[in-house]
Amino acid sequence: MLFKFGNILGWYTFLALIPLIIIYLIKPRPTKLKIPSLMFFMKNVNTSTAQSLFRHFQNDLLFFIQLLIFLLLAFSIVEPVLVLNRDVVSSNIVFVLDVSASSKVIESNNMTRFEIAKDKIKDLATSKNSLILLKSYPVVALQSVGRSSLLRYLDRLQPTDDTTDIASAISLGGEILGSSKGRIVVVSDLIVSKGISADVAKNVLESRGIHVDFLDTKTDLRSNVGIVDMIIRGEDVNLYLKNYNNIAKDISFKVNKEVSEIHIGPLSVEPFVFTLNDNLTIAKIIEQDDFLTDNEVVITRPYLDKIKVLFISNKPSKFLKAAFTSIDDVVVSFAEPPIIPDDEYDVYILDGVDKNKLVVDNFGSVMRKVRDRGKAAVVVAQPDSDKMNYEGLLPVRFNGFVSGGLVDVQQINRFTKDIDFGIIKNIFNVDSADGTNLVSVNGTGLVSLFKVGGGSVVYYGILDSESDFKLTPGYPVFWNNLIYFLVGREDLNNVNLKSGTVFGFLNETVVLDKQGLHNLNGKPIAINLLNEKESDISFVDVSSDIKTASAKLDKIKSDVDYDLAVYLSSLILLLILFELFYIKFRGEI
Repeated sequence: MLFKFGNILGWYTFLALIPLIIIYLIKPRPTKLKIPSLMFFMKNVNTSTAQSLFRHFQNDLLFFIQLLIFLLLAFSIVEPVLVLNRDVVSSNIVFVLDVSASSKVIESNNMTRFEIAKDKIKDLATSKNSLILLKSYPVVALQSVGRSSLLRYLDRLQPTDDTTDIASAISLGGEILGSSKGRIVVVSDLIVSKGISADVAKNVLESRGIHVDFLDTKTDLRSNVGIVDMIIRGEDVNLYLKNYNNIAKDISFKVNKEVSEIHIGPLSVEPFVFTLNDNLTIAKIIEQDDFLTDNEVVITRPYLDKIKVLFISNKPSKFLKAAFTSIDDVVVSFAEPPIIPDDEYDVYILDGVDKNKLVVDNFGSVMRKVRDRGKAAVVVAQPDSDKMNYEGLLPVRFNGFVSGGLVDVQQINRFTKDIDFGIIKNIFNVDSADGTNLVSVNGTGLVSLFKVGGGSVVYYGILDSESDFKLTPGYPVFWNNLIYFLVGREDLNNVNLKSGTVFGFLNETVVLDKQGLHNLNGKPIAINLLNEKESDISFVDVSSDIKTASAKLDKIKSDVDYDLAVYLSSLILLLILFELFYIKFRGEI
């Protein structure tokens, strides 16, 4: 224990006490008065010696009260601070509880790591507790609550299927503590599947004087074979299965009703490819192991029917024809004017049409399908488009050819994103004011989108003879994404997501941390773990310098500063009140 003083010059205030003491010590010269001795005797006959002494003490007491007040005032000006070395962090703990997918691992004692972690926290809970849930995006669940509130919350809490970002959780714990004294206790299997190493965050906080403890919930090596990644291209799915064991494994892999036998070598990965046939597919490893979460994936394909496209052309572009026939989930039919079938199609493509073979209402019938039935059409420019009667299907006015230039993407969307259209020599000068120009050259629309009744029409103004875009890898990608856009179909990779994905809807953002099929804003979304690091349930980071603590935390001594100014001010106020009471008692006020 020691004292520190914040204002050394404050010691000079004690000099103000000297005049007070001098005034008290100076006694006035007595005045000589003639008083009858008989009167003096009669006035003091009942006064005892004790009463005289008490009256003298009363006079001195007032002085000592005032002296003490001045002393305390002078002492408070020097800003005294009492420094005590004590255990200051065990009564204020921020717990970081692992609720990620790997916390569901079953240990040798038939308890999950999540249950082990909860028991550890219950044993360590103190008078002031905060709780952070360790996931891909850590969440503050409780802040500065008592032990009973913490225990009640833990009894209701369940683990998630999310990944782990320990460093972010530790940093969040540091923000909760702020400048106050406390410690952070991370209760986890210490599998880092997202973010930076936990060492970095730990070292940063400990440089600020915040101690970080790690309690490992792993007890021994566990067995696991899991599905760690998925790639979807069109209707084809490629799953990757990893064996984390040191011995080879033969597993039975079931996709809906079909079962395949797969041999996976020790610490190896095997791909498994299949084609989606149903709107909901469940692929799972039949054999049980210590981590069941990564044994199964759910794949949604919320579109059962193929996309029906009618290609209307007398002389179709071989490049465009090849692009459409290569699109997965699309059935292309061809029609040569003047004969255009009246069947229902999702998208109508107009390219290379001979205007001399057109009859009345060839394009008009397509226009009504778009306008009245919400279908879509794509009109591909051709050299004589300015002489063609589109019968209201294409709300564009042609004004002849003009020189082209570098193609500019004005609006990035699903089918223009990451597409390099290059340079075009000549283009039609078109008036497309009624639509939205997505791609243009010198302000002239090259790819424009129009609303026609309940459907959509796209004008594609890139002639094959004027551009090399048809030869680029982006050409089939553009048409693939355009068709999916026009029929409102999501890429399957956008509806089959990984745990921890942030999804925004209804002016909110939601972290998707539960595996399975969800309905979000009317759209089916499949969530799967698919994280190679999270599935490595026996992982030990040998490069880390993290040391795990035992079940009991070591006490940490630290110097604590107690500012005495507040206490001195309170004492001075009490003395002033006592002085007033004392003067009142003496009858002087």
